[in-house]
Amino acid sequence: MLLSWVKFIGYALCLFLFGYISCSRAAKISSLSSITEGFMGVFFLALATSFPEFITSVLAVKNGLFDLALGNIFGSLLSNLFILIFLDLIFRKSGFLKNSGYKNILAVFVLQALMIAAVIYRYFMPSGMSLFNFGFENILVIFAYAVFLKNELSENSQKQSAEAGTGKAPVFKSWIVFLVGLLGIGFFSHLTVIQSKIIVESSGLNYVFFGTLFVGFTTSLPELIVTLSALLRGSKSMAIGNIIGSNAFDIAIIVFLELLSSDMPILGKISLMHINTLFFVQVVTLALFVLLMFKKFNKIYGIILLILLILPLIIIF
Repeated sequence: MLLSWVKFIGYALCLFLFGYISCSRAAKISSLSSITEGFMGVFFLALATSFPEFITSVLAVKNGLFDLALGNIFGSLLSNLFILIFLDLIFRKSGFLKNSGYKNILAVFVLQALMIAAVIYRYFMPSGMSLFNFGFENILVIFAYAVFLKNELSENSQKQSAEAGTGKAPVFKSWIVFLVGLLGIGFFSHLTVIQSKIIVESSGLNYVFFGTLFVGFTTSLPELIVTLSALLRGSKSMAIGNIIGSNAFDIAIIVFLELLSSDMPILGKISLMHINTLFFVQVVTLALFVLLMFKKFNKIYGIILLILLILPLIIIF
């Protein structure tokens, strides 16, 4: 059993390493191109840091471990919010959250609301309203994700117009390293899923708890290092964009997982216990949106929100 945990931690560290490599290259690509830091965080860095969640969940679904797959995604939503608020408390002098925009947070709130409704609906009607095992609620998720990206795409287009013809240096090497990092993430995500199954089956833990806490946190390690690195470089927009973009992308991953389902939409195969995690994530997201909108976010509220994010882990354990 000890050896299984040692392997799991080792694979987690490798995920962390390759996640860092991919994300550092993504930041380099942004600095050498006409891509804004906000869009780099919301889309490209979110893609890189969410790749462990994507690969891990895909492999879990292929092995029939649906609660592990969804626990990984929902646990990542929780971990990412925890990272964002926790780092704001550490960087309290700069207070990077209180001066940030809140519209993207509202978009993520809508995405999460759709997911909660979909989980409840699929619990009572596992195979209802679907075509070839693809739930129609995913159309709403795709639309909401497109709206989420619209504002950042618009700002990025303005920067591209402003910098047209400036002769940026080639970034081919950075793109190659970025893709190599993604391949490394894919390889160690596969090993992480295998080791997770061994630990759960030999320890008596349930897949919901293990996926939400251990796998969800492990696959969120790239978000932690990228967000921290961005803050240390003074790039607040990239730091916030990475976390918010990752949460939006994590929800969009479920749409792809639906395509892998063999006999019914994937949400119809999971435990309703996932609602606990989604509910607290949604409450914290809404509270964060309201506090930022009215510029009331402070240290006390941050601590309260962190406590709320810990509660679902206690409940599902």
